[in-house]
Amino acid sequence: MSTVYSKASLREMSEQLSEDVEDDTVIYRQRNRAVVRLVDEVHGTVVVKLYTVSGCRGFGQRLLGTGSGDYESRGLVALAQIGVRVPRLLGRLRLKRNGLGFTDGLVMEDLGDGMTGAEYLRGLVRDEQVGARLVFEEYLLNMAATIVANGLVDTDPGIVNSLVRADGTFCRLDVEMVRRVRNRRLASKDYGKMFGRLLGSYAMAVGVEGGVFEDFALRFCEAMHPSAQSWRFTGLVMADDLARRYRNGGEVAGGIVLPDLDGVGGMRLGGDLEGYGAGVGAAAAG
Repeated sequence: MSTVYSKASLREMSEQLSEDVEDDTVIYRQRNRAVVRLVDEVHGTVVVKLYTVSGCRGFGQRLLGTGSGDYESRGLVALAQIGVRVPRLLGRLRLKRNGLGFTDGLVMEDLGDGMTGAEYLRGLVRDEQVGARLVFEEYLLNMAATIVANGLVDTDPGIVNSLVRADGTFCRLDVEMVRRVRNRRLASKDYGKMFGRLLGSYAMAVGVEGGVFEDFALRFCEAMHPSAQSWRFTGLVMADDLARRYRNGGEVAGGIVLPDLDGVGGMRLGGDLEGYGAGVGAAAAG
């Protein structure tokens, strides 16, 4: 993996972060990870994602390349190679354990301030900006289809992980769950999580009333399987089976399965939807 920063520059940044992390530089912080914004004299502002890798488990992760930072860096490279907009990876850091306990970091380009895809979509639906909503939906559909077509799977594609920049462009963040798929049929469960979480996060952002979510779910199924023109969305199924459901011919949709996806086979959509505890169904045969 090539880096933009020299080893000397990365070493200097590591020493800076090993001393402490100023509160006013922190963008996000939760338990064993944080995201900070730093000012660099050469490159301007950059974003550093910090991780904690320690103990026997951390030693094993370093040895095998299976830590969160390893997966994130590989995900950034993989998505950039297939044309999905992600922050440019500038380098990796090893830190001396500082007061906050961080040991590793990824240096990425700073995309500036913006809002999450969920916030953006919610505003578009509220203000009835149909044209802009369709443009954002096309971005989501094209990104998912591109990932699948290039032999990858992303089990955490919720729209909260898409950034809408101040200039109106879209970018994908938090890509450590991206993996290369060697056998699609064996990865049907992961594809189910991918599609379920994307659709579920959309539903959580705008709700399931008014037809907006139903329209997106139908377009999603068509984008994932262009030949399935007769398929239609019939239900949203929450984990407790007590959520609102759409009815199809008087029957409540229960187990929802996608059509065969290029050799993957039928799959049930699901996933915990980032704390919502919900699974999502998207389409059923017409």
